Amino acid sequence: MPPSHLLRHVFETCATYLDAKHRLATTPMALPAFFILAGTRPGEGCVIERTEDAAIIREMPAAIANHWVGLPQGGRPRGHNSDERHRRMEDAVNNESAEWLAAPVLNRDTRIIATINLSQSQMMLQGWEASGPATAELRLDLASGPEFTLN
Repeated sequence: MPPSHLLRHVFETCATYLDAKHRLATTPMALPAFFILAGTRPGEGCVIERTEDAAIIREMPAAIANHWVGLPQGGRPRGHNSDERHRRMEDAVNNESAEWLAAPVLNRDTRIIATINLSQSQMMLQGWEASGPATAELRLDLASGPEFTLN
């Protein structure tokens, strides 16, 4: 099954975080993929690195760039300085004051940035183009309901 089909199947059929995690890690796939999964309860979050028939699960806090961290998969990192991007993102999930939204995380191929902190019920999204921000920041306070503010 292609990763996108598996993801859709999981969204449509899994009732719990644990069920989704199990299916994403064990269902045979047609090609390798990375998944980031977050549940609704404290401690429910992981990065799943997948090959066609193997998986490694890294529990949160964790981040993923465009290269293998837990699986001895062949190939090469994709994009701009994937190792440094991964290091900066890992620093950010372990230290809220870490500066991560800078090169090489932010680069000419960046199209969307997102920070999601379920423990504080907050989310920020922003669209980007090669020349810089393409949209205003969209900040959501998930605890207060569907209202949002644009900055």
